[in-house]
Amino acid sequence: MFRSALLYMFILALVLITVSGCNEDDPMTVATGRAVITSNPGTLDAPWILKLPDGLVAMGEGNGAVEDLPTGHYLLTWQDVEGWRTPTPNPVSKYMPSGATLSFTGTYLNLSDQLSSIDIDADPDSLDATWTLYGPDDFMQQGSGSLTLSDMPIGDYRIEWDDVDDFLTPDAQDETLVAGVPTAFHGTYILKTADIAINPVPVDGGWQIEGPGGFNETGTGDGVFTGKPVGAYTITWSEVLGYVTPVPETKRLSGYPLTFTGLYIEDGSPDGFMQIESGAFTMGSPVDEINRGDDETQHEVTLSRGFRVQATEVTNKQYCDILQWAFDRGLVFIDSNRTAVYDTLSGTSYELLRIGSVFCNIDFLVDQFTCTNPEKPGNMVTWYGAASYCDWLNMRSNRPQTYDHSDWSVIAADIYQSPGYRLPSEAEWEYVCRAGTSTAFNTGACLNADYEANYDGSNPLGDCPAGVRSDVESIVGSYPSNVWGLADTHGNLMEWCQDGYQPYATGSVTDPVGVGDTKVLRGGSWGGYADACRSANRYALTPGFASRFIGFRVVR
Repeated sequence: MFRSALLYMFILALVLITVSGCNEDDPMTVATGRAVITSNPGTLDAPWILKLPDGLVAMGEGNGAVEDLPTGHYLLTWQDVEGWRTPTPNPVSKYMPSGATLSFTGTYLNLSDQLSSIDIDADPDSLDATWTLYGPDDFMQQGSGSLTLSDMPIGDYRIEWDDVDDFLTPDAQDETLVAGVPTAFHGTYILKTADIAINPVPVDGGWQIEGPGGFNETGTGDGVFTGKPVGAYTITWSEVLGYVTPVPETKRLSGYPLTFTGLYIEDGSPDGFMQIESGAFTMGSPVDEINRGDDETQHEVTLSRGFRVQATEVTNKQYCDILQWAFDRGLVFIDSNRTAVYDTLSGTSYELLRIGSVFCNIDFLVDQFTCTNPEKPGNMVTWYGAASYCDWLNMRSNRPQTYDHSDWSVIAADIYQSPGYRLPSEAEWEYVCRAGTSTAFNTGACLNADYEANYDGSNPLGDCPAGVRSDVESIVGSYPSNVWGLADTHGNLMEWCQDGYQPYATGSVTDPVGVGDTKVLRGGSWGGYADACRSANRYALTPGFASRFIGFRVVR
């Protein structure tokens, strides 16, 4: 049925002689290699076909060799023999380098005594999980779900199960198939589970949570559910008298702990805001104030509207909680290197929080923000990040936004007419810091670093007594508040203001707003000297700047 190898080798020799005069640069003309074909068992004389690089073929039976072959790719195909299983893989492709010897070995298995069956059982059946089965003679087969493979050659087999979203993958398994004895592989996929925490703040609000498999629970205050299956969970918060009810949230549990934080905002103002009445004051410093700046010219300012101001600087926990709320709603995103948080409304042009800094107390893992030092003031926040915080508060309490995030301009006619949360104007900041005083500090002519403010007390103002040299920011409110109830207006962290930096207007002004490319900072910091903490001291930086010495507070 097949031409003999000897006859083919004679024909091949004639062909090679014919082409020997071809281009010497063509590697196909160099006939130096050989192919050795071995079929087992040798007594079977199993037929085979060898395709050469030039398209010619050599055919033979049993063991044989083809000599004087050119460099190139060879394809050997084993032919079927009745009553025997054809070797695998089939066909076999190999490349012959110049002067090399290729070996093709194929083992035929007697169907009468060398086969058995393999059952593959993937559970649960509805998952239709995929797998790969490896076996003797480079056998490999891929499939899915449960399957029975018949007439399998005896030998060692290994199955590897593919990953399925939300499930724990079974370990790879090894089995030896014995002639006439079926074997089985069982792969059980287990649904991942994780814990869910519920945290209403600052009040013990009620809630109802629903999830996969008919899960439905209600409760009040903090709650924890352990070992819940992955999937989408929805929480609905109950009304609390005097507070704005948090909106319902849906989050996906994906094998990592998940927290629902319900931030109840006091109806009228968040907890810890002080009511400030309208009024007039002298802004700036007298010419004889020690270490005053040339840009602190005194002038009369009238603030025509009352407002509320946060009694402390925004804490790490406050920023982290609202940031999580914004992230869950797609308002922010993290760059691929997890170094910064950006605003989705304005893109990567405006960095909000330098989360990759070693000084930042907020971190991000998978889909969850966490913070250390929760009661210390939040730092590494840019002016854009402070303004965004105000708008997240606005959206969270169903108030209009203060800022147009395309260019960060104020949406209202001016900052004083914005109905929602915002950064304080420079005039508002100095007004509440002074709290009716006209001295260098709201504590008088001196600022005691031992018990009045957190700053570098080794550098007091003028002849004032020296105090401790601070090495880190303190928990907000650690030092006494001024007479209007505001803490840390001197020291701890410098605070972003709404205004762009510019020289003061001359004469008396009402509701002033500074315009400029840099943004004003006030109050000094834990690392600064006393003169930087003065009520009138002005400082300015670009709005994209972030530092361990900078934070902010909010007004409405």
